[in-house]
Amino acid sequence: MLFALAAVLAPAVARADPPAMKERARHPRLEVRSRDDRFSLALGGFLQARYAASARDRDVEQSEFTTPRTRLYFFGHVHSPDVRYRLMVGTPVSAQQAQVLDAYVEYKIARALRLRGGRFKIPVMREWVEGAAFLASVERSTIVQLLLPGRDYGLMLSGEIADVEYAVGVFNGAGVNAVRESNRTPALAARVVWNLHGVPIDGEVDFEGSAPRIAVGASAMTTSRPLDSSVPGVQVREELGGVEVAFRAHGFDVTAEAMARTRTVEGRRDRVVGGYIRADQYIPAWKASLGARAVRIHGVDEAAVSRTEVELDGGIYPAQHDLKLVMNVGRARLHAARAWDTYLMVQVQAGF
Repeated sequence: MLFALAAVLAPAVARADPPAMKERARHPRLEVRSRDDRFSLALGGFLQARYAASARDRDVEQSEFTTPRTRLYFFGHVHSPDVRYRLMVGTPVSAQQAQVLDAYVEYKIARALRLRGGRFKIPVMREWVEGAAFLASVERSTIVQLLLPGRDYGLMLSGEIADVEYAVGVFNGAGVNAVRESNRTPALAARVVWNLHGVPIDGEVDFEGSAPRIAVGASAMTTSRPLDSSVPGVQVREELGGVEVAFRAHGFDVTAEAMARTRTVEGRRDRVVGGYIRADQYIPAWKASLGARAVRIHGVDEAAVSRTEVELDGGIYPAQHDLKLVMNVGRARLHAARAWDTYLMVQVQAGF
């Protein structure tokens, strides 16, 4: 932690883990290169610590300290700057045992075509593809946590054509996350984003006071897997899709996503739809931001997952996302329980 804090407080402001894994656009703090620049190795990471509490009818239901995420990653290039690699180990959300999260190699054939193979995020939903370290509220919205596909082994093509970014890949399965085990049946996923002003929107806080820019996109995934090894022949078909729009101008950010997931088993469907909208205003004089987020989850075939949330957050950024303190206060209505929960989170993040 002392080493990480020392790196954070250094004069440089480069980040080692940019959003969407665009390391080629950054200059990491901790890096070694060969004299001919054919080989490089960079080191980065971050740690999050959190206190969270929730209450219903004035009764405290949760009160705990956790470390939601720890990450240590190595990346660089081999033989040529166009052949990049990444290895990331860390603890999944609130887990204690470290795992290999990312392990891939990417070859840039041209600006319009990159080939990636290994283990990495399945490219569906903006808030999932965005690195957790660069979220204004530190944690992803509830609807994204519920539906996100996770990481898996696969092969992906991506690139930029004019002002459009795309990614399309085939994976071992629908990915591994907190509530789903990986499977070995293929999953297809794709995402496309049009940057209307030719400049992408990375991260969720506009520290630079950018000129106006807009991005719109869509993503989808489909897969089929066995229901249970003890029930041969019964398949679960899963389809996930979403649309997104993001706006940034002069320190102000707004992002909205709408998404839907359908699982079908022998003609029976389980559908979940919903979305979120968030807005953040960065205040340079205070090195701080103020934000708000609203979330709606509707279980079309399962009312128990239906939920509505409203949340306010405030953050202090002494070293941008490399050192920040964020407080979130919100109310969540659980529709099946006909009750409102009040929750509070205080989170600190240090990175290098």
